[in-house]
Amino acid sequence: MRKGVKTLIDEMSAKLGGYAVLLGYRYANLCVKAEAMALLPVMVIDEEKDEYKLEEVAGVMLLNEYQFKIIPFDSKLIFHICKAIQQVHPEFKQELIKPENAENEEDRHIICTMPEVNKDRRDALMNLVDLCYKDCDVQMKKAFATYQEKLVARMVGQPEPDIDEGKKAVEDAYNQHMDMVKAYKENKEKEIEEAYQKYLTEQQAKEQRQNEEEQARGEGVGQSLNINNLNKGE
Repeated sequence: MRKGVKTLIDEMSAKLGGYAVLLGYRYANLCVKAEAMALLPVMVIDEEKDEYKLEEVAGVMLLNEYQFKIIPFDSKLIFHICKAIQQVHPEFKQELIKPENAENEEDRHIICTMPEVNKDRRDALMNLVDLCYKDCDVQMKKAFATYQEKLVARMVGQPEPDIDEGKKAVEDAYNQHMDMVKAYKENKEKEIEEAYQKYLTEQQAKEQRQNEEEQARGEGVGQSLNINNLNKGE
């Protein structure tokens, strides 16, 4: 492959790769599971109006698939951190927890829990996933068309086999990146659906527990009434 064609393909791959990374970033911020990338936009502003990235003022760790633990380096910033997270992700449930071994009341950390995925949230997330994908698809198709034109212009007068090789290389690079963004979309949809099924399972279990408790209370009332009736009979 000619050096000029390879350079062109590298340029196109970098542009397509940028669109793919942007799609992945957008999907990470459609929060279903706890993903560290979702906290990248969080900027903490202190009392002096100085601005910091979250990782500069707190440690972040995953507790489980659906929860972050955020430990402020300075307890004075805890509410500034909470506010910053709330501005970026108002859907997160935030809790202030004091560790058992903490000596001071101020030594607290933040637990962020991802929102449950009920039907309304599932439908909204699926729509957003599709919209983000379509936007990415449009941009990638535009880039592909642009680089096809550049390839044709660059290879004017070249042997037909070389032109065919160049076209195939451009198409292969495009298809490779399209496969990547399609996988991002499929994985995010699967993640959303799994969280929705988890919600349904939990709701079913909750309803079953409530029914069992109601039945148990009903049985207790029945027994009490029977005892009273026996006393009256005596």
